[in-house]
Amino acid sequence: MSLANTPNLADAMHSEFLRSKKWLSRSLVLMGLAYTLSLVTAIRSGEWTQYFAMGVLLLQLVAFLARSASGSNFDAGETIRRAAMFQDGLGIQPSGARIAIVVARLGGNAAPKAPYLGEYYGSAYPIGPLRLLDICHESAFYTWQLAGRVVRFLRFALGTGLLLSFLIPVVALQVGLPTSRAESIGKLSVVFISLWTTGELAKLYLKFAALEKASERIVCESEPLLASSLATEQAIIIASEYNCALSCAGVPIPEWIYGRKKQALDAAVAARRATARAACAGSVAYTDSRSA
Repeated sequence: MSLANTPNLADAMHSEFLRSKKWLSRSLVLMGLAYTLSLVTAIRSGEWTQYFAMGVLLLQLVAFLARSASGSNFDAGETIRRAAMFQDGLGIQPSGARIAIVVARLGGNAAPKAPYLGEYYGSAYPIGPLRLLDICHESAFYTWQLAGRVVRFLRFALGTGLLLSFLIPVVALQVGLPTSRAESIGKLSVVFISLWTTGELAKLYLKFAALEKASERIVCESEPLLASSLATEQAIIIASEYNCALSCAGVPIPEWIYGRKKQALDAAVAARRATARAACAGSVAYTDSRSA
């Protein structure tokens, strides 16, 4: 069958993940602006502060909508990625009904030909449980390392905000500021501690921390199994655990995090692939494998 002018759902998946990352980045920027505006409102006083307060509320609302859009795009991309994992790993082709559901969810204009799901993952193993496990292992490795970087960044941001919320009042008391100035310092501390109390960054931190731990566990579990015979059911269970970890997190890895770690991760995976090729000489060609 000729695939010319036929839409590839793998391309749509990439687009959905990219949109999800962009919306997540926008929501983080909006949250940063809201906190900055809160700081200005706490320090300064005047009639216009009420408008700043309204601006903070509006920014938080728009940030919420951006996170909602990010989650929707991420879920759409995940639907395709899960189908691609089982197609490339076990040779299970997505049904026509499944493709129709995906197309309806993605929307868009009618295509001249029915869409198909092209190859996304790759492995040195032949189609079967070991190939599915290998795909899952490599994807989980990327997710583990990238989620860990996000966790460290958020831990620093939250820790800094919490530390400042305690240090600022202490310094203000030691310096002996006037009452009006001390009130401003108190308001400033409330803004910093709101990094925790509002729960937005803290919730992101918990999501990525859980994703990091789940991915690490999957990597450790799947590594020894690749050197042994494996039942299809075992491979499906491990792949499903990985898919559930991604779905529960519901957030993509920010693109700037991936860009900073890409070279080091690609080098580590290249070394692993060389070993896999040696162990599976004469098997299918090895191509790129990427997690969401």
